[in-house]
Amino acid sequence: ARACLETRPKEGRGALASTREATGAAMTALAACVPMAAVALLELADPGLAFVAASLLAAAVANLLVMAAAPSDFVAAFAERRDLEFTWNKDTIRCVLEAVARVAIAQQAFATLGEDPVVSGLAAGAASVALVAAFQAYLCSVDGPPRADHPVNEDPAKVWREDKGVTVLQDRVYFNEKRVAAARKDITMAEVAKHNTRTDVWVCVEGHAYDLTKYVELHPGGWLPIANLAGRDVTDPFANYHPAPVYRSLLPNFYVGKIIDYKVSPFVKEHRDMRQDLLRRNQFETKRSFYVSMSIWYVSLLSAAVYFTVWGSSVAEHMAGAVFLALFWQQSAFFGHDIGHNAVTHVRKSDSWWGMVMGNITGGISLSWWKRSHNVHHVVCNSIENDPDIQHMPILAVDKEIFGSFFSTYHQRQIVTDAAARFLVAYQHILYFPVMAVARFNLYIQSYLLLFSGERIEYKATEVGTLAIFSGLLVAAMYNCMSSWQEGLAYLLLSHALAGVLHVQITLSHFAEQTYHGQAYNDETDEWFHMQVKTSLNVDCPLYMDWFHGGLQFQVEHHLYPRLPRHNLRDCRTLVRALCAKHGITYNELPFFEGIQRVIDKLHLTAK
Repeated sequence: ARACLETRPKEGRGALASTREATGAAMTALAACVPMAAVALLELADPGLAFVAASLLAAAVANLLVMAAAPSDFVAAFAERRDLEFTWNKDTIRCVLEAVARVAIAQQAFATLGEDPVVSGLAAGAASVALVAAFQAYLCSVDGPPRADHPVNEDPAKVWREDKGVTVLQDRVYFNEKRVAAARKDITMAEVAKHNTRTDVWVCVEGHAYDLTKYVELHPGGWLPIANLAGRDVTDPFANYHPAPVYRSLLPNFYVGKIIDYKVSPFVKEHRDMRQDLLRRNQFETKRSFYVSMSIWYVSLLSAAVYFTVWGSSVAEHMAGAVFLALFWQQSAFFGHDIGHNAVTHVRKSDSWWGMVMGNITGGISLSWWKRSHNVHHVVCNSIENDPDIQHMPILAVDKEIFGSFFSTYHQRQIVTDAAARFLVAYQHILYFPVMAVARFNLYIQSYLLLFSGERIEYKATEVGTLAIFSGLLVAAMYNCMSSWQEGLAYLLLSHALAGVLHVQITLSHFAEQTYHGQAYNDETDEWFHMQVKTSLNVDCPLYMDWFHGGLQFQVEHHLYPRLPRHNLRDCRTLVRALCAKHGITYNELPFFEGIQRVIDKLHLTAK
């Protein structure tokens, strides 16, 4: 089959177009006579062996037929799947799903045609290959032909940006004629820095000043990210959180003028050029086939959870349902994470809708709450006063600098180390896993607290309605399916405790890393790239475990490029590591269990 692939025409269908290819096909057909003879002998000895041998034979012949007759672009993708080691490493979940489907087909064929093991085996083998080929054809149609890399942009007035996941070349700066007419020509970075409050916000983007004061409360991502970046050069966070149309249609309306002393250091230019190269190579474009496979995986897990929970008749079956529900929550959270960053469709309204319909109803955690908290976490990662992801007093303190008293800009209140906090934090390294086991209950509470607060929330009615559906379904399942309240409690505790693995994965990404007071983006030492790398930890894992970590293992790259699709983060890691090595920047990466131990050690050290 490989020989046929190598000699076939580049375009068109797989007609035998050369003597060499025809000879290869003939040799393959002759070679098939040997296993056919073996099948006949095995049938006399053992019907089961005959079934297996016939299945393998049919699968081999079907593979050859597919590769000889299918379009060339499909054959290339289909042939790649013959490399089992590469395929199982790269597409682990898809391979698991296909293996389950193959087993189901074999069982059905043997049950239906079992009286003739050769016939049933041939049917099973051919059907299994047909299933994989049909699935591959569908995925090829979903993705469409691959986009060619864009040429290198040599025009300093132009820049690559992303619009709905597609790379486009834009003007670096757009202007509003009315605003330009009134623009100032004496603005300095020092003056921009003075406008640094929620009610007085100036920012610098690409060396130009913008007054966002009137837009702060209207910002779809909430007022907190803008307030935390007020008075700073936000060129990098702005680029990594906004699509191309924002530069053209929205930002010019707030133009103040060009900053006369704006400078870009060689290092900042270098890491910005690296992002430009990612865009030029279409790395921000989502591979839709990836999410097709993952969606089937999520549906399979949820279906198993529902089956064992609703139709199970024993405690053991109900607990199996709790295990599958926990795995579904852990896995689907990664999809929610991707969609919350608009990294799936790259269209905010579409991603928000899918996030609420799927995430809120099946997960019970508000998308609006997650976005409000997570957006702030990204732009001021590990800031003691500003990052809500490290503000867990009175239970956890990730650094001694948290002790005492400070004002949380996220919670809008003073956080004080009182007697209760001192007592609990003293044992935080022991309480870490128990806290992670019940952390999901806290997220339910936080979701409702935000929705019923005075904060401006997009789609508030939809958020409340979808969360109510989740609560209703969960209560109904406990009331109607569990035999006692004790069993229901065990179900809830087991499912939430196992889903707590997700919270361990989240916390090990930042808990043991550097913290700081106030805002970043002050100078070269804490600009966007340096700040994100210093405050994040990667998990060093093999390719076949990427499904388990869901992109969180590339926390450094994700924080640098939050809209970069999950399936492209591993390749991006190579570029980021190389840049860090070149400039002597510490790149934090540990195996999973060593990362957990690092967190526990840091908590223990802080507790002393």
